Amino acid sequence: MNSIQIETLNNEATAPLPLKVMVVDDTAVNRQILKVFLERLGFGFVAAGDGDEAIEVFMRDRPDVVLMDVMMPQVNGYEATRRIRELSGERWVPVIFISALDRNDNLIDGLEAGGDDFMSKPINFIVLDAKLRSLRRMVELQRRLEETRRRSAAITENIVDGVVTFNLEGLIQSVNPAACRIFMRPADVMLGMHISTLIAPSDHGSSGLSLSADLISVFAHSTGVRNEISGLR
Repeated sequence: MNSIQIETLNNEATAPLPLKVMVVDDTAVNRQILKVFLERLGFGFVAAGDGDEAIEVFMRDRPDVVLMDVMMPQVNGYEATRRIRELSGERWVPVIFISALDRNDNLIDGLEAGGDDFMSKPINFIVLDAKLRSLRRMVELQRRLEETRRRSAAITENIVDGVVTFNLEGLIQSVNPAACRIFMRPADVMLGMHISTLIAPSDHGSSGLSLSADLISVFAHSTGVRNEISGLR
């Protein structure tokens, strides 16, 4: 008998978690000023005094937004941002560079390093407030989308029906455990295979369709339509 896990979803409205902002600046006074400013706006706050520490704090505290100084000893803001981008993976963490450097070349370097915006010192706190409010909306949307994706994945992983997704080239993108049991193949073997390898030879020529673009088109444009073919195991 298969064991089915059921996730209980709480539909009660909950207050969104406050966004956590990491301030990276080698000047303690600047960090303290931004700490007071951010906490008055209701943001969480963590800080780092250089690029190396910024990477450590990012890994430990997982901030939602980064305010990054550029000119710092050892690891500068550009290099720290590149490493943070690698560590964040698919999670989008907006980085705003805040620097006394205000030439176009500095802006381009910041964007190429993975930054999302650039502000000059001295800081215009009215503008920074507006930028953070905009970023808060986008980060909260990302949180909701990630929660929806997580819940959908939990359901897909635990249902008894096999679920296989593939792209328009017919290459398998994901399979759930039930599909692995049905087709008697592990997930790492099925991923990247063509969907035709899971279709019985008797259906390869069904309705006069080939297993290339024609068959994929049937699935891609059949929203709400039930298509039945025989699987191969």
